[in-house]
Amino acid sequence: MITGLTPEATLVDAVTGTPPDDRVDATLELAWRLRLRDPTRSRALVQSVHAVPEAAGRRAIFALRQTSVEAMDTVLALAARPDVDPLWSLRALVVGADRLLDGLATTAAEALTDQVRAALDAAAGDVGPTDMQAVENMLGRVAMLFRDRSVDALAHYERAAELSALAGEVDAQVINLVNAASVLGLMQDPGGAMERYLRALRVLESQQDVQPRVLGFVHGNIAVLYWRFGSLTEARHHAHESVVVSRRQDRPHLLVFALAGRIRIGLTDAQLDAVREDLDELERVLESGADLDGLRQLAANLRAAWLVASGQPADALRHLEQAGEIEDEEGAIERAQIRAHASTRLGRHGEAVAWVEPVRQAVLRVRDPLHERVIDEHVVNLQALGRHEDAIAFLQERTRFLRHEPRRLARLRMDAVVREVEVRTARARADDASAHARSLQTQLQRAQRLEAFGQLAAGLAHDVNNALSVVVAAADQLAQGSAPSEKAASLDTLNRAVDQATSITRRLLTIARQSELHAVDLSLDEHLVALLPVVQTAAGHCRVDLQIEAHVQVRADPNLLDQALLNLVLNARDAMEDGGTVTVRLDASHRRARLTVEDCGPGIAPDVLQHVFDPFFTTKGSAGTGLGLAMVWGIAQQLGGDVSVQSEPGQGARFTIALPAEVVREVG
Repeated sequence: MITGLTPEATLVDAVTGTPPDDRVDATLELAWRLRLRDPTRSRALVQSVHAVPEAAGRRAIFALRQTSVEAMDTVLALAARPDVDPLWSLRALVVGADRLLDGLATTAAEALTDQVRAALDAAAGDVGPTDMQAVENMLGRVAMLFRDRSVDALAHYERAAELSALAGEVDAQVINLVNAASVLGLMQDPGGAMERYLRALRVLESQQDVQPRVLGFVHGNIAVLYWRFGSLTEARHHAHESVVVSRRQDRPHLLVFALAGRIRIGLTDAQLDAVREDLDELERVLESGADLDGLRQLAANLRAAWLVASGQPADALRHLEQAGEIEDEEGAIERAQIRAHASTRLGRHGEAVAWVEPVRQAVLRVRDPLHERVIDEHVVNLQALGRHEDAIAFLQERTRFLRHEPRRLARLRMDAVVREVEVRTARARADDASAHARSLQTQLQRAQRLEAFGQLAAGLAHDVNNALSVVVAAADQLAQGSAPSEKAASLDTLNRAVDQATSITRRLLTIARQSELHAVDLSLDEHLVALLPVVQTAAGHCRVDLQIEAHVQVRADPNLLDQALLNLVLNARDAMEDGGTVTVRLDASHRRARLTVEDCGPGIAPDVLQHVFDPFFTTKGSAGTGLGLAMVWGIAQQLGGDVSVQSEPGQGARFTIALPAEVVREVG
């Protein structure tokens, strides 16, 4: 029997084999698997069974991918045809959803989702990674229709990417990674978005037949993110690659955005001659295509920004006047900032303030280096006009905004707070009010504590990747397992890890808003036993030895505690490249629970040991972020405990999390 789990090699053999029924099933199943990887061959396989009556329903599902759908009833009718089995009914619903989603109302999309879930249950046992990735991708697209379901969309796209990798569908894997990166961008997590784009780039570069359009798009987005992070060398490299790919493939729309990205980077880096050349090319490209008319305002803004940077602010203002009004909201905001910047250069402080005020809220959210200077200039202009209280209010707004951004850490937060303190202190001196200055110093100290809290939030976001590594390992085991019990165990581990990753993301958003922890009374020994399959999967090639020496009751947030433990286990695994045993031990004394993770690796050098808990300190080079152990330290502090490390070169490393224990009873 041919199903969605039949190995592809078996399908290839069955296409030319007997009996005829299996041959038709194998032909259509193979065509379905090849629909993204080799669409030409896929169409040929479908055509080869055109004369077979019983294949008509499944051929119609292939045709659905090439036609427009105007009504959900059409999709449901196709899925319910008597000559379509449960697996192909599911496929009809997924393909139909893909055709419908762009114009579908959210209520109708939810109804279609319910139909897909019911079809998924009906096809249980026949659904392989190829179909599961398509289902997850569709569910992600539906979730994106709802403003409050970004976390769900991210989880669906991440699962779709992993399942695409299992199915060997490179294009689908890259598209799902790009979708996940886009969601993370909307969630104000540029670090997470960057990680997904880089993964997509690695996947693309590992293939001989790369889709240039996708490659250029990925390079362009990586360039923008590096630019926003201040890494201009990396930004220039990826922007250049995006331009080269777009030129080679003659894709005007993509080339416009690639050039625009490189221009912004060049303006930030004051490479004005190179920027002028790119601007000339950008304008030539726009003149060559009538379908690019909507992008001409983009070129006008960039030309004006270059004129300001070249010391011609008056010409910049005239250029924008001649360009006419702009309808695109984002472009209008950028134009207001350019006009404010030019007016400031001309000493027209009142005009500069007037340009910023209507887009004040948008300016407060500026992240790109090209326009962040407008914030400082706005404060200077307000002060020049004698509007000191307005300057203070603007900086306070900026500070409040940054405090609630989960991924904007020390530099931007502290810059804003310090600037506020400086302005207030100057005002206090003018009024001869030393008491105000002492109060402001207290505010600065509070802001420094906020900085440390932000680093903890970043550590939690980093740790989502650790949980997802468990998903990858469990999915591999699922693909290799043969016995039902093995599949069930792998599925259970995979589901726990996915739930954990989702929980971490929600926890990040909670911490970013400075909410209380969700502490519960926890039997730590029982919790560790239940968590062992997830920990063992994370340990990969290493064996986990769980030693329970005491029954311990603690009050803690289990999600945060799990992430701390998982971080320590992953570090232990990485320290033992040739394999070994990771010992996880629970003991207690003096009403303190001790959770120890010990490896038999090479140990930690003394000069490194004193920095292991420092944020952003790593010995893994570009493969590490330096946030994992800082996050462990932060969690231990939040739970009222601490973490320590003992190690000597050649003797392995032992990390111990100590927590207050409410009930302690020795084992045995």
